[in-house]
Amino acid sequence: MTSCCFRRSASAIFSLTVACLLSISTPLFAQGDAAASFGELLAKGQEQLDQEEFDAALQTYGQAVEMAKNALEPRGYIGRAKAHIGLKEYQEALKDFKSAEDQLVGDTNVDLLYTRGKMYLELGEQFYGVALSDLQAVYEEDRSNSDSLFSLGKVYSLLSASTPGAAKEAKELLTTYLETNPDHAEALRHRGKALAALQDYDAALADLNRSIELDPEEHESYAVLGVMFLQQEKYEESVAALDRAIAHYTPQEEDDDLPYTAGYLTKALAFEEFGKKTHDPNKRQMAYEEAVKTCDAFLALLPDRPESQPTEVAALFRKGVNQRLLGQFGQAVKSLTDAIDINPEMGEAYFRRAICFNEMGEEQLALGDLEAAQALNFGDPRAFLWEGLTYAQMEEYRNAIRSYNEAISASNRYVDAYLNRALAYYHLEDYKAAVDSFNECIRLQPTEASHYHMRGISQESLGKTDQAVRSYINAIQLNERYAPAYDLLIPALQAQGRNGLANEYRQKRAGLGG
Repeated sequence: MTSCCFRRSASAIFSLTVACLLSISTPLFAQGDAAASFGELLAKGQEQLDQEEFDAALQTYGQAVEMAKNALEPRGYIGRAKAHIGLKEYQEALKDFKSAEDQLVGDTNVDLLYTRGKMYLELGEQFYGVALSDLQAVYEEDRSNSDSLFSLGKVYSLLSASTPGAAKEAKELLTTYLETNPDHAEALRHRGKALAALQDYDAALADLNRSIELDPEEHESYAVLGVMFLQQEKYEESVAALDRAIAHYTPQEEDDDLPYTAGYLTKALAFEEFGKKTHDPNKRQMAYEEAVKTCDAFLALLPDRPESQPTEVAALFRKGVNQRLLGQFGQAVKSLTDAIDINPEMGEAYFRRAICFNEMGEEQLALGDLEAAQALNFGDPRAFLWEGLTYAQMEEYRNAIRSYNEAISASNRYVDAYLNRALAYYHLEDYKAAVDSFNECIRLQPTEASHYHMRGISQESLGKTDQAVRSYINAIQLNERYAPAYDLLIPALQAQGRNGLANEYRQKRAGLGG
């Protein structure tokens, strides 16, 4: 993060001129030389902020604070906070904001809220919520102010992927802003992001293309475009846009030598998602291989120092996931282990490594990782499902059922847990319990033919042929090309002496081939 955003806030945001500041009187500086001296310090400090002389501004505003220490006067603290922000001394800035609030005695100072809100906004994602609170308060104080309108729209845009209703708020605020600032590239980009979150892709594309036209060097516009194409499952377009984002990336900090984390990792994800969606096995393999190559390229660029570790973990994790999808289980275990060694609290890495161990036939290792994943990802049913699958692989079906029940307790709409529990009951020859579990699958996915088919098998095992026939027929009604249901329905009908109906289904089955 550069200090330029704060430099602008110090000099231009809100059109707060020195004359405006001096018009606010306090009991201490109502008249005389003291008021003039204090005003001169504020004017001098503002000039130093404008010139980016932050150390000097810090001293000047410090003198103002000393001069006003016996008065209810927040402006010296606010100015000094701006100087601290320019020096990236954010904790010190927060202390000055707190001192300024103490001086306000319940009153609202728009400059304070706006400057602090902008600081939180630029500090990153984890601070967007507190930035929103300050910027909302500023906007409520003065809805006509263009700067506050844009900043509030921006923070809503940044929250659009994670906060319900944020995209709609961003669209409305930024549309109002763009009515008077139609060529503001950043506003167009953020409205485009919000429109994409609202799935208004044509309008989003128009905004993003216009933003790129106005500022073709801004990497974030290409990145938003890449994410939007990913949402639309336009994987080639997504990768192309993300390549442009990576090529145009300029770090916000002059001393930042990290590669473009979001660009590389989103590109790897685009390849991964393409691999999952394509039906062409050659394209699938190519996609996963490209995802691994993208992660390797990113890892090769990372400097070897502690602050690189969170991004290193993310890249190792994505690499391991794609190696698993390639069937390279040993290599995937290595990548995921490297991630865990750096961050032992990464539950998702334990979970994915457990799947690899399961595929390798290392059931005890898989169970150990699944236990760790359950402890770290509390409430996530997937680890319990895979624990059940691992026990079933070991033919320990009662343990498997206990694990599936845990998964269902965590999520009572988890179809895979009901389905595999039904199969475990079937293996234990508890056919009634199997039917009950298949009924839950049907309740949750009533149009899935295979659920009816498998329920029918359990019903036949109970000797309830009439119910089984109805299950097979229902499966065929839902999917006329579902061959396994025909293969069981025809002999069941024959066993009931319904040869004419059996022949009808036999003719339909013959038309399916195979």
